[in-house]
Amino acid sequence: VGEIEQLTATVSPDNATDKTVTWTSSDSTIASVDATGKVTGIKPGEVTITVKTVSGEKTAESKITVSSSKVVDASISVVDGKASVTGASTIITSIDNTIAANLKPYVSVDAKEVDTVTMSNDVVKALVKSTDGALHIEFAKGTIELSSSALLKVDTTVAESTYSLETKAVPERFESLDLAGVYSVSLITGESKSIEFGTPVKVSLVYALKEGESADDIRIVYLPESGDAKTLDGATYSDGVVTFSTDHFSDYAIAFHSIGGGIDMIWIILIVIVVIIIAVVVVLFFLQRNNKLPPIFSKFGKPVKIKRP
Repeated sequence: VGEIEQLTATVSPDNATDKTVTWTSSDSTIASVDATGKVTGIKPGEVTITVKTVSGEKTAESKITVSSSKVVDASISVVDGKASVTGASTIITSIDNTIAANLKPYVSVDAKEVDTVTMSNDVVKALVKSTDGALHIEFAKGTIELSSSALLKVDTTVAESTYSLETKAVPERFESLDLAGVYSVSLITGESKSIEFGTPVKVSLVYALKEGESADDIRIVYLPESGDAKTLDGATYSDGVVTFSTDHFSDYAIAFHSIGGGIDMIWIILIVIVVIIIAVVVVLFFLQRNNKLPPIFSKFGKPVKIKRP
């Protein structure tokens, strides 16, 4: 709602005498369109925008969905090597106006040039007033998205929090694993660096497939500070980005096979062997009790005769 999208019509052939077109909306109360194809969202819903040549011989349509969310754009500034979100008061005013209009505030921070950014916690305080708000930060190596319910875990008694998403070397204790890349995702607020959000947060990591790698085999592996690595379920890959959900920030790696979180194949084989041995012993026991042991086993279980001198 309130967003503007520019549609463009191309009339062929290039040497057409009259390339004039007209634009119409199927429901101008949801989205309006002007004579140049500029569409403005008015209220949540779906409309069809139609463009027609003056002759009326050619038409084209585009379906537009107007979301109940309103994007609040935020930019950063870098001073002495430190990146910070600027214009906190303006962002807060936009959030408050969005909530007053019964819309969902969606703060989008453009931090594509950096790996770490600091933001005033006053913005977080404003966002959590809406149960459907969200904070989206796009870094050079990926994006993070936190809902209002996740942001409730941020310690807003301190002035600001620092968000980061960066690549790093494979931790020494995980070097034996076949990992394609390691990313560190963190939110530092007050004394806390590791926050349990209690609700899913979305993380997207930029990764270009190498020769021989398949998007169908991609996995996200959680690398804890202590304990074993574990493969997370639900990772997807599209347009050079791996997306997954987690309930806390930490180190994560991209791999093309499952790691941890299950039973290794060697253990499966050993368990099968043990089960087979137990089954054979049980069968032989019952055959012996019924005097039906095969000849090859007949000497087993017979009493031993001792000759006295």
